[in-house]
Amino acid sequence: MEKMIRKVCEKAPSNKARELSNMKIQTINQIISKRDAVTRGVDKALREGKSIDDAISSYSNETTILCNKFSDAGSKMLTEFEEKKKEEKVFMLSIRARTQYAFVRALLSVEAAFHGEPDQPFYLSKEMSKNQWNIYKDDIRLQVGKYQGMMIAKDLKTWEKVEKLLKDVPKANVEPILFEYQQFLVELVEKAKKEGLEWKKKWDEAPVEAEAEIKEKVTVEKETEKEKTILVKKEEVSSKNELKVEKGKVTEEKVLAKQIDELKTMLTVMKEDMFQEFNKKFESAEERHKKEIEKVQKTSSQDYCRLEQSLAGKNEEIKRLNGVVESLNKRQEETENELEEVKKDLDVAMEEHNKGLEEIRKEIKSSRKEDQDYCRLKMKLAERDGQLKESRETIARYKEESREWKVKEQEQFERMGKNELELLKLSKKMEEMKKKAIKDDEKMRMELTKKVLEAEDSLEKLADSEEEVKRLNGIVEALNKTLEEMCESSEKMTLEMTKKQKETEIELEDVKSQMKEAKEELDRMQEDSGDSSFDQLDDSDN
Repeated sequence: MEKMIRKVCEKAPSNKARELSNMKIQTINQIISKRDAVTRGVDKALREGKSIDDAISSYSNETTILCNKFSDAGSKMLTEFEEKKKEEKVFMLSIRARTQYAFVRALLSVEAAFHGEPDQPFYLSKEMSKNQWNIYKDDIRLQVGKYQGMMIAKDLKTWEKVEKLLKDVPKANVEPILFEYQQFLVELVEKAKKEGLEWKKKWDEAPVEAEAEIKEKVTVEKETEKEKTILVKKEEVSSKNELKVEKGKVTEEKVLAKQIDELKTMLTVMKEDMFQEFNKKFESAEERHKKEIEKVQKTSSQDYCRLEQSLAGKNEEIKRLNGVVESLNKRQEETENELEEVKKDLDVAMEEHNKGLEEIRKEIKSSRKEDQDYCRLKMKLAERDGQLKESRETIARYKEESREWKVKEQEQFERMGKNELELLKLSKKMEEMKKKAIKDDEKMRMELTKKVLEAEDSLEKLADSEEEVKRLNGIVEALNKTLEEMCESSEKMTLEMTKKQKETEIELEDVKSQMKEAKEELDRMQEDSGDSSFDQLDDSDN
């Protein structure tokens, strides 16, 4: 039974092992109950003077049936688990093969979208110009890496979903998750194709732009030569004032050249500072990341060591308990052997006692008249009764000892069951810790890849900073011009507004004077009307 439980604990899952340990406890209880029944039957047979072989043979047959039943159940569990494991392995392998095939195919199509087919490649290293090589080196190769990172992240997520679903339901339908993953890959490939065509157009346009720049340079040089010849002619013909103007222009050009040089030095210094800051940030991020990884590894290793120590302690305790159980079994066997010997001695003593009783009865029948012989025989009978009582007491004592040993054995079995359950829990914790450590490593790797990609992006931004500064300088010059124009227009507007304000002030003064005149006229009119009304009243009184 112990061997079968160990096999199941090593190979089968924890729930099956728990089920088998419960079954073991049930079988042991059944065996103990049957042993009690057998001991009762043996006692009865001894009391009645019958043979004990039937009871012992029935007990041995029943115990063998129970043990065989237990071993059959354990072997059945093992076979079922192995078959299930094989089916799950095949199922998981088929799913993993499908996802890997889809991943590889999508990656090849992404590379073909950016680099072209193997028969018809987009970019040939021999025919590349400097501009084309910069585009290919800095942009196109990085795009493939970005797409690959996105695909790896999605692949890990889908595989986690599949594993979780199959853990909960072993024969679950995984097709919707796989369909979603394939749809994502198809959309990503289409996006990569569009982007690859755009980069191919940029790459094709790069040499044309270079030729246009060369033509512009040639035309500018020709124009400068013409201007120089014209200036030489003008110098011969023109006066001293023109020479002064030219000197002023030369000084302005020198000042502009100095300003441009200063700006270039400023840009280089800024670029170096930015690059140094970026390197410092990147190094600090790497150090932080390494410290976090070391912390996680230390904590996981400490937990792992602690669990291993507890497992070792539990194993030692189990070994000790196994030793105790073996010693108890040996002691039980010894007590059983002693009981059998005592039973044999009792049988012999009972036979002798019966023979003696028969002889005594015969002697009593033959010599009832002799009182002395009768008393002697009575004394013998009393001695034999005392011997019988002693033998019964020894049997009762052995029974009590056997019961005590049974109780102790049952307690030991219960402890063994508890220890096995604790072992299963510890093994579960160990598996969870291992899975957690694997997940943490994967997360750390993903974060490192993200940081590397961010660093590459920032390097690209640094490379493009010169062009941005030039563009910003042009924008600043245009803004300065617009500001000057706005200042001129604002000055004009202020002048016009002052003029209008003065005109309005003059008009207001005119209006005020007119209002005063109107008020004076109204007062006069009121006074005249008052005088006329008083005259009318005087006439009416008269």
